[in-house]
Amino acid sequence: LIHAGNGFKSNISLCRYLFYKNYSRKLNTAIKLMQEPDIIVCAFPLIDVAYRVVKYANIKNIPIILDIRDLWPDTIINAMPTYLRGLVRIILNKDFLMTKYVLKKSTALCAMSIGVLNWGLHNAKRQKSKNDLVVPIGYSKSSYNENVFNADDLNPKIKNIHLKSKKIFTYVGTFGFTYDLDLILEVAAKIEKSEPDIVFILAGAGPKLKYLKSVYDKLNNVIFTGWLKNNDVKFILNNSNAGLLPWDSIDNAMPNKFFDYISNGLPVISSANGELNILINKKKIGLTYKRQNLSELRNNILKLSYDISLNNEYKLNAINLYKEKYSENFLYSTYAKNVEAICNQDKI
Repeated sequence: LIHAGNGFKSNISLCRYLFYKNYSRKLNTAIKLMQEPDIIVCAFPLIDVAYRVVKYANIKNIPIILDIRDLWPDTIINAMPTYLRGLVRIILNKDFLMTKYVLKKSTALCAMSIGVLNWGLHNAKRQKSKNDLVVPIGYSKSSYNENVFNADDLNPKIKNIHLKSKKIFTYVGTFGFTYDLDLILEVAAKIEKSEPDIVFILAGAGPKLKYLKSVYDKLNNVIFTGWLKNNDVKFILNNSNAGLLPWDSIDNAMPNKFFDYISNGLPVISSANGELNILINKKKIGLTYKRQNLSELRNNILKLSYDISLNNEYKLNAINLYKEKYSENFLYSTYAKNVEAICNQDKI
């Protein structure tokens, strides 16, 4: 609720960095006027915001849970060209120091996966305590009934596809640098003529969209929809063979769209090293491939196109796993109980 300027256009930019610095300063002023809370849950990043909030909590002796959402500034370094990483690390040295401070000085750490929690504990230079917890992001499944859905309301780019006669592989999300969308489109180019029934739908927007469209927009089996309304997304996912998760960032992450896909009963084709790929293989909810491995990704797509019984098995397993472990109601009631327990424990 704090206005810190008019935002930024690029995720990787000086404007974004300065915007967050300004927001942090304004928050530092606002926090001094607030009534003191019993406990604080603070997302990390933003690094500057977390630093100011953790300092405030320590001074006031208020328990604070740091909820790790991304591994900044490590991921910022990894997004840079290799030849610039050493220089950028020097420039961001203060951010690295603040990161270590907030992780060490928090009462508890919360993370979306065990791997992310371990990253936090490593930087905090301590072992896991009873207060530290892993809470996957989860997903709130909205109701969707195809029988009462008004097709006239659909995005024109979707309405003109004969989805029922196609084998649809869908990516929904940001066209940024954490997903290797190029590899998906290279596969599309390879099988365009030999597999005319397979269609790739890429929904969303971001810094790489313009480039990807300039290279691949002429492919007959690729559709760039742009950013879509929720009903459009639901319609596509309900008519897809699988959700694509070409993760190309930190290991042991649990990206948001994984939960989106399985909540819609979709098998997942994933390149996420670590926990997520282990889960997909163990629970039989999709197929995995090594990053940059075009032939492996191609084989996975063909397998889920033509092996109907396997596809149906994965769909059933996906929706059951979502209901059992990743429903928003289940996850956040557990999270709330942990917050209350830490708060009450601090008062004893």
